[in-house]
Amino acid sequence: MNMNCRSDIPYPPLAVEGKNKRYADILMPLYIGSGGELTSLSSYAYQALITEPKDKRLSDILECISLTEMTHFRMLGKLIVKLGGDPVLYIPYNKNRRQYWNSSFCDNIYDQRAFINSNISSEKKAVENYKRAYELINDRFIRDVIKRIIIDEEHHIKIFKELSDN
Repeated sequence: MNMNCRSDIPYPPLAVEGKNKRYADILMPLYIGSGGELTSLSSYAYQALITEPKDKRLSDILECISLTEMTHFRMLGKLIVKLGGDPVLYIPYNKNRRQYWNSSFCDNIYDQRAFINSNISSEKKAVENYKRAYELINDRFIRDVIKRIIIDEEHHIKIFKELSDN
């Protein structure tokens, strides 16, 4: 199995056409939501830790993917700042209601086959969420970043499917 956990295509520059709070709000669930990058990187880092004693190769793959998700998390956070948003660890729904990120968003599944299948589902959902954001955002720079992140997420699906087949 290829241990490259991200595409070889370079990431585009992190730029925006201008401040746009609405676009920042669209990116927030991708950044910090229950299906967002922080959840993915936390889940995969946990899985890497619990599998290391039994399966170092799988642990290394999971750690590699978690680091790619960390890259996505940082990229989204930087875009949110450039757009005039605040990359806080909650999603503001209105003045009185916020959804704070917490570890309950992560699937703390110990069974290897079960968490790999869960990871496939999570990555597919992430692709759907990115595609939805792509349609809502009319900023060529952000759209380029979203397209590039989708390539990595689709690559992760392939990796997890290969692991599932073994």
